[in-house]
Amino acid sequence: MKKRIYLSFLIFAIMACTGQIFAQEMEIRGTVRDVSDQQTLPGVNVTVKGTTIGSVTDINGQYRITAPIGSVIVFTFVGMQTKEVEVDGRTNIINVDLRSEVAILQEFVVAVSAIARDRETPVAISNISAEVISERLGSQEFPEILKSTPSVYATKDGGGFGDGRINLRGFDSNNIGVLINGVPVNDMENGRVYWSNWAGLSDVTQTMQVQRGLGASRLAISSVGGTINIVTQTTDARKGGTVFYGFGHDGYQRRSISLSTGMLENDWTVTALGGRTTGHGFVDGTEFDGWSYFLNASKKVNDQHILSFTAFGAPQWHNQRWPRQLVQTYRDHEKGIRYNPSRGLLNGQYFNASHNEYHKPQLSLNHFWSINPSTTLSTALYASISSGGGRRTLGPQNSWFQYDRNTGKPVQGTTKLTPDGYLDFDYALEHNANLLNGSEVIIGNAMNEHDWYGMLSTMQHEIQNLRFTGGLDLRYYRGYHYQMVTHLLGGTHYQDNRTMRDYQNNDSIVSRNVNRAPYERLGVGDKIGYHDLGEVGWAGMFTQAEYVTPEYSAFISATLSNTSYRRTDYFLYFDDDSPHRPMFLDKAESLLNQANEAFAAGDTATYDELLTQSNRINNMQALEPQRSDWVDFLAFSIKGGANYNITDNHNVFANAGYFTRAPFFRFAFVGFTNVINTGVNHERVFSSEIGYGYRSPFAAANVILYRTEWLDKALVRNLGQGLIANITGLDALHQGLEIDFTLRPVKDLEIRGMFSYGDWKWQDDVIAEIYDDNQELQDVVEVYAGGLRVGNSAQTTAALGANYEVLPNVRLGFDINHFDRNFANFNVEDRGDPRSIGQNAWQMPSHQLVDLYLRYRFKIAGLDATLISNINNLFNTSVIRDATDGVKFDDDTNAPIYGLPETAIVYYGWGRTWTTSIRVRF
Repeated sequence: MKKRIYLSFLIFAIMACTGQIFAQEMEIRGTVRDVSDQQTLPGVNVTVKGTTIGSVTDINGQYRITAPIGSVIVFTFVGMQTKEVEVDGRTNIINVDLRSEVAILQEFVVAVSAIARDRETPVAISNISAEVISERLGSQEFPEILKSTPSVYATKDGGGFGDGRINLRGFDSNNIGVLINGVPVNDMENGRVYWSNWAGLSDVTQTMQVQRGLGASRLAISSVGGTINIVTQTTDARKGGTVFYGFGHDGYQRRSISLSTGMLENDWTVTALGGRTTGHGFVDGTEFDGWSYFLNASKKVNDQHILSFTAFGAPQWHNQRWPRQLVQTYRDHEKGIRYNPSRGLLNGQYFNASHNEYHKPQLSLNHFWSINPSTTLSTALYASISSGGGRRTLGPQNSWFQYDRNTGKPVQGTTKLTPDGYLDFDYALEHNANLLNGSEVIIGNAMNEHDWYGMLSTMQHEIQNLRFTGGLDLRYYRGYHYQMVTHLLGGTHYQDNRTMRDYQNNDSIVSRNVNRAPYERLGVGDKIGYHDLGEVGWAGMFTQAEYVTPEYSAFISATLSNTSYRRTDYFLYFDDDSPHRPMFLDKAESLLNQANEAFAAGDTATYDELLTQSNRINNMQALEPQRSDWVDFLAFSIKGGANYNITDNHNVFANAGYFTRAPFFRFAFVGFTNVINTGVNHERVFSSEIGYGYRSPFAAANVILYRTEWLDKALVRNLGQGLIANITGLDALHQGLEIDFTLRPVKDLEIRGMFSYGDWKWQDDVIAEIYDDNQELQDVVEVYAGGLRVGNSAQTTAALGANYEVLPNVRLGFDINHFDRNFANFNVEDRGDPRSIGQNAWQMPSHQLVDLYLRYRFKIAGLDATLISNINNLFNTSVIRDATDGVKFDDDTNAPIYGLPETAIVYYGWGRTWTTSIRVRF
């Protein structure tokens, strides 16, 4: 009987314990991401340690699994470090960030780069991985990899190597914040991004994230249209390297090699990459030669500190195409859409009038400090010292090698061409050789060099669901601008003179450099035209508070920054020790004494004349100080947003913000002088958007509405023939709809698509100041821009793409892109007639482009190898991608007529191109 009782008790106890264990099981769910770029990871194996219980993340990186409390969940994924997380029973949501096996610095990169998280950060984002870049870039310009992103329009512009441009929500690169590893790279004076300076960046990019609209960056940057966040490789902790070789159309060749020491016993790791890209270019006469290098040396000091030094750059030279041409010109020319009017002959050899060479290395020293489990401090010290410029034809006869800016055609009786239609530089050789007063036309470089130093320090502290971030952004920039003689074109010397009216109202010849005597003989290497220095000081503070739970997330951030400008001009103003300054002052004093003598003698007419001459000397611009005072612009921003995950499938978000921005450097001064422009205004931007997201195991989709108001915008337009228009006070309204989706209906098949519709318009009429190549004011015109469509960015875009693993390790994919409602830029000088009001610029024809790519992974001699082939513009479609509107005048009324295809000047995009490459890892 007792045995039965004991047995019954034992059975009951076992059942009770078993029931208790079952009662402690819970369903766990969450999202798995790559820590470096916050992209979700599909296909991650999720298992309960020591059991056969398992699951796999879906297309959105989401998983569900039932696990006992106290057990450990293991996350494994190829190329990522395995991560184990204990189920503590306090929450059923466990989100995991996996770290690459080959990097040791992702924490630092994430800390400084402000990578946005899906279903958490309430902004519109698109992620482009290193794999996508390597598979689809081919010979395209780096920004073109983003062309299937909503509201993005990217082109090659003139077609030269690195001359590509990108618009985001209708805004150009001046107004798109571009960050590399969290460090802003937009030019400190004008906000531009010159992609040729970063031509080798694709070799070292780990991920790109496009944040449309306000974005997640905490810095006060030019993110009117959005932010492009580029994260490069850090340090490869795996010993070995890669060898790459690619070739393609028009002599295209690209080769590179990378090496890594792996993690050494002393916790040092060094990774280096070098590469070279050469080719003839699709456009005639756009040869190029670009190098690229990358070096990272990192030291894991201990578990709290990591030091990392990074250096990368891309020295290059490339020939360019300029200017745009009439459509009929391309049709008539034997080169067709490859025609390049800049092509010339010098000494019987091909010579391009448009040419660029530049080197902009970026150096940074990074320190990551994990103060405690809740607090981190990341600091980057960086520097960039650049050199280079662009070729120009200069001198009183420079029009010999220029074209009519309104038609792109040679100027009848002026432009010098060979019988075959090339620019005839040999004509200048013969002409200049016979001149005693030096060359009348020469080749020079417009130099734009800089020294740039900065510090970016970010502290982050977490308290349960709250994350606080704050930091400093300090920058100092010196930009050197001048023209330099590079070729005298057959002459013995060059005289850099101009005509000006003296204090006696007589025209006289003077040097463009007031510290230089007129008729001075100048040679190769001498500075001419202009020479000035722009200094920019920047001091900014930023702070952000975030609240994150599995269902809700919100943030609010604010910045305060002061931008200081100072201008020094070495040509327009006398040096402090110049002998000309006392000479003019002595002359002014002498004239004043003579005037007083005439007044004492009762000769008031002579007195008035001499006094006027004395005052004219004293008011001479050249007598003002060479260096201006500092002028300060205090700007601020505030933005916030919230995300609500309604269910595991649905989420909604919204954000809004207002910020002011200092005017660009050139607008802070009157013309190209040291006179401070007291009437210039801050640019002001108000932006908002709302969005909806859907996530399921087989699909992901987003729908976004946005609105951006831009007030007191400043704009610079290059008019051709050395003329530039400065426009200030523009107001613009950009609003629209964006939709994107990804589907995985079956294994190994991915389908992507997007659609965007923009409504972007200028709101008012403005005044434009027009300057020539020598920075001298030529004209002031009223521009009737109110109601015109924003140009050179397709306001309707759509894309559809798919890739499928047709055989083991063989993936085939395509992308179809559609562009519509793309209006030409309006010509500033043509919009001064009130009868132009309401006439939109020409709308370019809508078009579609199809790209095809193939990737094959295999083994060669036991090493991992990847073969990639690309065909861009598969059907060889001739499409107009860039245009400037022209004007035709009515025969009867002489009224201007705009929007005509026969008067617009354009650039065609490239025809069919192809590349093939192989990468071997050892």
